[in-house]
Amino acid sequence: MSCASLVAWRCVMEQELRGLEQSLWRSDTRFDRQYMEEVPAPDFIEFGRSGSCYDCAGTLARMGESLEAHLTDLTMTLLAPDVGARHVRQ
Repeated sequence: MSCASLVAWRCVMEQELRGLEQSLWRSDTRFDRQYMEEVPAPDFIEFGRSGSCYDCAGTLARMGESLEAHLTDLTMTLLAPDVGARHVRQ
């Protein structure tokens, strides 16, 4: 893969990951059981700013609660072609 192709691929992957991340911050998708069973990886976890750890089951258990979070600063690091790490600052 040429350098230009790699840069283009990285941009596409970062945009895709950003879109997926943003979907997890919207109540209409975050608390949608079918969406959460299909989109995140089965071993999906996230750490809240409180230090709490959430997985898909824990997120779905909180369905109906309001989500007062706003995504303002997001960076992505591609670790492998199908693995990304996200860094979010609220």
